[in-house]
Amino acid sequence: MRMVEPGRWPRTPALLLALAALGCEIQEITLAEPEDIVIAEGHLVVTRGFLATPGGPEATTIMTARVFLHRTFPGSPPTVPATVTVRAPDGALSLELPQVGQEACRLFFLPEGQEAPPPSGSCYRLELSPSPIPPGATVELDVLTDDGRRLTSTSTIPGDFELVALESGMLDLPGGRLQPLCLVRPGTRFEVAWTSSAEAWGYLGETVIVGLDQAIPEVEVPQELYLNGLALRGDTTIVLPSDFLVFERFDLDREISLALQEGMPRGTSAVVSVSSLDRNWVNWARGGNFNPSGAVRIPSVFGAGTGVFGTAARHEFTAWALDDPTVVAQYPYCGPPEP
Repeated sequence: MRMVEPGRWPRTPALLLALAALGCEIQEITLAEPEDIVIAEGHLVVTRGFLATPGGPEATTIMTARVFLHRTFPGSPPTVPATVTVRAPDGALSLELPQVGQEACRLFFLPEGQEAPPPSGSCYRLELSPSPIPPGATVELDVLTDDGRRLTSTSTIPGDFELVALESGMLDLPGGRLQPLCLVRPGTRFEVAWTSSAEAWGYLGETVIVGLDQAIPEVEVPQELYLNGLALRGDTTIVLPSDFLVFERFDLDREISLALQEGMPRGTSAVVSVSSLDRNWVNWARGGNFNPSGAVRIPSVFGAGTGVFGTAARHEFTAWALDDPTVVAQYPYCGPPEP
């Protein structure tokens, strides 16, 4: 009997014929050229705000509409010249968004002092106060590129809602605007609650915490820390700051995460916003945290391209983690600490 050395196969005629037959089945494959597709990422937000007037704070609304156009093909031109319009379905209102610098469409927060190259694409943005479009209204997006491509979408802005049991004073902002301001006890959590918003598919809580670098000097902390938390439809509460750590719990330094789980450290402040999101926004923003296979994006822009046109109604306030008697005498606590 002929022995075969380990790791070697006997070269029998039958085996050689089988390998030859397999080789005959290899076919030539032609790869298709990647398609140049325009992607529109549009968001329209109506924010509740306040103006300083001689008679006291006056409620107003602020509409911020932004659309970022870019392409899927790396070899395409870096910009997408177009006419971008937001309008009411009945034609009673039509707003053309001017083209601005790409940085104005950056959807993530860039801490102060850090720089990043502008994204490749074109940004169209418009801000108006008071907002000509109220919460609950239906709006249409129309994009006509200079090379003749048309992209369209429709969204119904979720209805307005109210922050529940939030005690606050007013903080002066540039441009004669005011923002609700309240205090939280250092080292404690505060539950932010709100009423339901009609047609909302989810709620997004966002905060920018300032002063952690002074409150936790032994750890390298950014001067401004952006955090967000998502509440699904039916949930109308979120705890500040612990519930805002959901998406950052694996990226934050352990000391920072533990500190924020207990509450806002003394001396820090946070700008907090709660937004009710429409179906388009929620379907496009689903990330790997909810889907183990990765991001699952359902488009809401159709025509000669794809993308999203999401809308939201938003409320904002500022919270200070202070217990200084002189400050307490000027501003109320937001509410009782979370049990």
